[in-house]
Amino acid sequence: MRPLLAILVALGAFGAAALGAAACSCPQTTYLVDDFEGCSGTCGWTIAGAGTATIVATILPGEHGLQLSGGVTASKTISPATIDTTFSFELVGACPNGLSAVLTATIPNSPPVSLAVSLSIDDSLTTSGDPPNYSGVTYVPLVGDINLPSGVSSAVVTQVTLEPAAGSPCTVDLIRLTTATPCNQ
Repeated sequence: MRPLLAILVALGAFGAAALGAAACSCPQTTYLVDDFEGCSGTCGWTIAGAGTATIVATILPGEHGLQLSGGVTASKTISPATIDTTFSFELVGACPNGLSAVLTATIPNSPPVSLAVSLSIDDSLTTSGDPPNYSGVTYVPLVGDINLPSGVSSAVVTQVTLEPAAGSPCTVDLIRLTTATPCNQ
């Protein structure tokens, strides 16, 4: 009887933990910038520079991304998205030597501004509480905070620009602007 009781207690603790995690599931607003599916050419991205840009297969069969090589910059005008300091810029890419991202935005009573996004590998802990292991992985999640100018609480993003490290190929699979509302625990 004791082993059965131990199993029931463990299952109850697991259920309570799962319920607690579900209760703390924070609302999220995502503005999908691009997933490179169901489009042609460069999927609406404007390419500048002496290099190439093409849509290629990526992580899974039937999944696509934008491959940039030879020193090109890719820019895309997006539907205006009002952001604040809770937003982050996320993407999945295979850019071994780095990638820069810049958001063009408008702020009331100001000329358009460029918001640099410092991208780094997403090292958020896994659901088991461990750091992620990206060894042997080609495509990695990158995330960057968006820093608004001092004294500015929101801006309207109208364009995204990507620039891989000079001379280095880079394939971007998914790009999005996301915000998570803080949990009330």
